[in-house]
Amino acid sequence: MPGTFELKHTRGKDALPFRSVERDQVAFGLLAGSRDGILVRVSAGTVGASDYIGLVRYASWIVISYPRFFCVIALDGFLMERDRSPRKSLTSERAEAIATVVVRY
Repeated sequence: MPGTFELKHTRGKDALPFRSVERDQVAFGLLAGSRDGILVRVSAGTVGASDYIGLVRYASWIVISYPRFFCVIALDGFLMERDRSPRKSLTSERAEAIATVVVRY
C-alpha cells in the first residue's frame, strides 16, 4: 500500500476529533498526491535512507487506532467526512464505513 501515512490514536475513546489531523498534515498529504508533488527531507530513521524523498501522485492515508480495531482511510475521504459531518469527530462506526482497510484486534 504505497503512500504517506498519518497515524492517530483515540486513546481508548470511540471517536477522534477531526481537528486531530492538523492543517499542515492535510497540506502535506494533498501535495504528496498532486501532480507537482513535494520534496521531503529525511532527518532521521532508517539507516541508509536517502537525504530527500520526492512524493508525486502518492496516496495519503489517515490511520486511526480505535479500541477494537484500526482503520486506514484515504485523506480525501477523511476530508469529505470532516466537511460534511454535523459532528466534530469521526466515530468508530463512521470510520469503519469509509475505511479502505479495517483490521480488528
